[in-house]
Amino acid sequence: MKALEGVRKRFTKRLPGMGKLTYHQRLSILELDSLELRRVCADLLFTYKLVFGLTDINLHDFFSYHASMKLDEVTTINCTSQPANQT
Repeated sequence: MKALEGVRKRFTKRLPGMGKLTYHQRLSILELDSLELRRVCADLLFTYKLVFGLTDINLHDFFSYHASMKLDEVTTINCTSQPANQT
C-alpha cells in the first residue's frame, strides 16, 4: 500500500498549484482520503456487515469469543488470518 500511496503523492504534487503543499493539504483540496484511511473504512464496513449477517460469510469463521461472556462484556476478539475451518 505504501507504494500506491507514493505514486499518489507524486501525482498530486505534479498537479498545477499543488507542488508546495503537503500531501494532506493536497488531499484536502482534492477532497480525497488517504489510501490508509480508505482501507480502514472498508475494513470497518466489512466487519459491520459480518457482525450483522449482511454477508454470506460466517462470523464465527473469523472471530471467536468466550460463550460465558455477554457480548457487551467482550473487550477483546481473537482474529484469525484465515477462516477457522481451513488448514
